[in-house]
Formats: sequence, structure tokens, C-alpha cells
Amino acid sequence: LVPLNPKVTMTPLGLEVHEPLTFAEWCEIGRRIGKAMRSIAFVVGDWLVYGEGRDGQQMFWPEIPEHDIIPHHLYAEASRLTGMDLSTLHNHAYVARHVHRSLRNEKLAWEHHKKVAKLKDDAEKARWLRIAVKAGGSNGISTSAAVSRTGPVVGGRST
Repeated sequence: LVPLNPKVTMTPLGLEVHEPLTFAEWCEIGRRIGKAMRSIAFVVGDWLVYGEGRDGQQMFWPEIPEHDIIPHHLYAEASRLTGMDLSTLHNHAYVARHVHRSLRNEKLAWEHHKKVAKLKDDAEKARWLRIAVKAGGSNGISTSAAVSRTGPVVGGRST
């Protein structure tokens, strides 16, 4: 159980409202839920990347010879623990691995970061994320268009 407010608790099955909420309290809970939803892909990705590291794997599976430790063990266990499919877990880890925390922008959706993860240069990633913020965040880099050789599509046009 996660308290979102003294009057509300989040459970595995939904919200439990213990006392009536004011509109302002209801809005604040919505903001907190939204923030959690926007960050969960990065949280899961960072968790997986940590587990992929040599230290994490040796700690988690000391009985497996070092040369046999592969992410397969990690992802199978992560899928079992989270209920997420392997493809989703691999996507979250890919973006977390390729878009360093210092480049991430909470004004943008995870999908924006996914689009720039393909770019090789961190400076280019940062540039496209800045362009997306200037273009209005979720209306910035097209999440329906792939990153081309010239970069992500912004505002319906390649820039």
C-alpha cells in the first residue's frame, strides 16, 4: 500500500479514498500519479541496467559461473517479478542504457527519449531533446516517426 495523501491509499487493485477530497487534493493526486506513470519506464530500465552490471549479476547469482552469466537470467526473473513481457523490459533497458540520466528531461515523455536513444552522440541526443522541449514537450518530437539519418521528426517535419 502506498499513501498518496493522508486521505488516499494506492493498492494493487486501485485507490482507496478514506475521506472526501477537495478539488485541490484530487488534482495533486493526479499530478503524483502522472509523474509516477511518466517515470516508470526509466525506473524499470535503470533497475534492469543495474542488474545487468557485473556487480549486480555476481551478487544475484553467485552459483552461476561468471562466464555463463547472461542477461537472459536477469530478464526472465524481471519478467516474473514485474509481470512485464520481455520485449517491454528490453525496450526500457535499451533507453535507460542509451539515454543517460543527465540527458533526460522530465518535461518530455519517455517516448521522446526512446526516439533519441538510437543516436550515437550524446550531444545530438541532448540537442534533439532541447528541440522537443522548445516545440512544446509532448507535441515536439513525433513519437510516431522513427529517427532518420537526419534526426527525429519535430512538429511534423524533419529538422
